[in-house]
Amino acid sequence: MKSISFIFIIMIAYSCEKTIQFNAQQIKPKIVVNGFVSPNRGISLRVGKSRSILDQDDYFEAISDAKVLFYENDVLVKQLEYKSVIDTFRKQLDYDVEKKIPFENGLYSDNSVQIKPGATYKLEISKEGFDPVWCETTVPKPVDISDFTIDYIEVKKQEYGPLYMIDMKMRLKDIATDENFYSLNVYVQYGIELGYFRLPGYGYSGYSGYSSYGSGNQDEQPKFSKTDTIVKQYSKYMGRWFSSDPLFASGDAMDALDNYFYSNGLFTDELINGKDYLLSFGKFGNYTVHKDVGEFVRVNIALDNLTKELYLYYRSREEHSYAKDDPFAEPVPVYSNVVGGLGIFGSESTSFIQGIFGDYPVTGKTYIDENTYRELTNSQ
Repeated sequence: MKSISFIFIIMIAYSCEKTIQFNAQQIKPKIVVNGFVSPNRGISLRVGKSRSILDQDDYFEAISDAKVLFYENDVLVKQLEYKSVIDTFRKQLDYDVEKKIPFENGLYSDNSVQIKPGATYKLEISKEGFDPVWCETTVPKPVDISDFTIDYIEVKKQEYGPLYMIDMKMRLKDIATDENFYSLNVYVQYGIELGYFRLPGYGYSGYSGYSSYGSGNQDEQPKFSKTDTIVKQYSKYMGRWFSSDPLFASGDAMDALDNYFYSNGLFTDELINGKDYLLSFGKFGNYTVHKDVGEFVRVNIALDNLTKELYLYYRSREEHSYAKDDPFAEPVPVYSNVVGGLGIFGSESTSFIQGIFGDYPVTGKTYIDENTYRELTNSQ
């Protein structure tokens, strides 16, 4: 009897199956928008098209002949023009063969339009063969930031030298009448004495080899020779920072020191609405800053006040990247506010502030950048 029941269940299961023929060619592509407006950076917009999940290409080609109308408070300002950029995608084939594929990667950008906080900007985009799309955003106001201080503290001994922390504090005055969404960006610059910069083992990452770590045979290392020149070493990318502040508790836990959190830079005013709030955060460094010879650390802060749609896009894109390669994770759709299409059109207003550890500038010192240093070195 059990055998008969089992066979009956199997027959029912097979009878419920239905084969569906999937034809990717039948899916009409949509216009994809990725852009923002900012009082500091003007209009930056990329227009592309969606594609099938079966498409194996790893690059996205821009639509270069779309009609893009730009409105301020429902008044047409101008039609945005496309600025062509030819990029190259390098595809690795079998037998170490590399195929180079040129593709359009340009922008509909414009820095001549004055973007105003509080104004609403709208895009209407059309292209033959696609459904038209539209999207809009209202530019938030910049927030007041002040009292930015930094200190450079040795926090840990390592095999090759000490680990330092740039300890930073900054006061933020949240706007009580608005729901605010923030992104905190940290950029670090070291001023390195040319005598230390020339020592073997020094890299352009901002860390000194022999001058900080003291590794190798000291008798074979050149001695530091003081000069009147400081090389300004810029960070090419936003520095990754950390904080134990509850505003940033969504960051990834880091076990290096005292349960701090690395932060992705995104936070809201949910806990601080309308308050003057003192943010505390930090960033690690390995270079020993020699203040006595004019070296310094300069930190530039850019605090973006984002629109809600831009915040949701950044947050969902981050969660999507975490989940996409995890077979056990729930899929995370990336937020879109483009009506009739896909993508994001948001806005931001940025507040800037700077802090310095050490003395800068110093009378009698000459300051050069890394490119000038390389030119001087190559000419010798």
